[in-house]
Amino acid sequence: MSFNFLSVPFLVTVIAAAQFNHDNSAENGQYAGRAASYNNATTDSPDLPTAVEVRIKLKSYLDQGLRLPNGMTCVCPSGFQCSYLGTVEPRCFMAFSVMVSPPRGSIQYMTTEFLPLTDSGALDLSRVTNEQANQWSQPHVFHLNGKPAAISVFVHHMGVEINAQTGALAQMQSVVHVDTFVQDLQQVLPTTASKNDDHSVTLTGQVIQTQLSLSYSVKCAGDALGMNCDLQCNQSSVQSDIALCRSIDTGFLYTCSYTDNNLQVRFHNCCQHFRRILR
Repeated sequence: MSFNFLSVPFLVTVIAAAQFNHDNSAENGQYAGRAASYNNATTDSPDLPTAVEVRIKLKSYLDQGLRLPNGMTCVCPSGFQCSYLGTVEPRCFMAFSVMVSPPRGSIQYMTTEFLPLTDSGALDLSRVTNEQANQWSQPHVFHLNGKPAAISVFVHHMGVEINAQTGALAQMQSVVHVDTFVQDLQQVLPTTASKNDDHSVTLTGQVIQTQLSLSYSVKCAGDALGMNCDLQCNQSSVQSDIALCRSIDTGFLYTCSYTDNNLQVRFHNCCQHFRRILR
């Protein structure tokens, strides 16, 4: 089954809407939402052995001006009364869906609950429970059969949509795709199973240019090596900085140069042999 990534924002919008569990009430001034959880959206490919571990930690988010796409906002704009809201004080609630897709097999994602923003557009973790705050700050680990090309994060808002220029109500309660963040992994050399290497980045959204900070690491599982964690290698008995490798996927043999203190090899430093070992 093929997967059309043009449909990903719509798919994640459906996921975000389905996971929302908001009773429009608060306990002790804290937002009552649904706990973050792991979910798997799968193709019809069979399960394959784990080759790569991707660890992602969301750190901070900023929607300066509390904007939504298409000139909308999630609060009553300055200079308007928004009497249609009655006694309800609108707030901005954002959920974050992290998605990774290996070359074969299952697409994996996790979705947080909807979390409130402050008036300045940052996450307001003072208004959530300790459990919810911990769920936001904990690293999320994905075990995949191959290295994904990118990490994608989709942000959604649940609540009111108000025209920022006119103050007119567009929607009282809806799920809106706010922004999309993509961190390219194609040039990231994974570490080996015995080593961790975190990368910290601040990304700008592709829709309305909000900001998301996160850290991530990509690590080969077991004894796999290479840019895509698809090589099994042995050190040459003749030259210690040379590795003799076999592709896990194709069975082809390669001679590669070691890097990172002989812990890893880069595929562009490999020469293919005209020989293949069948598994």
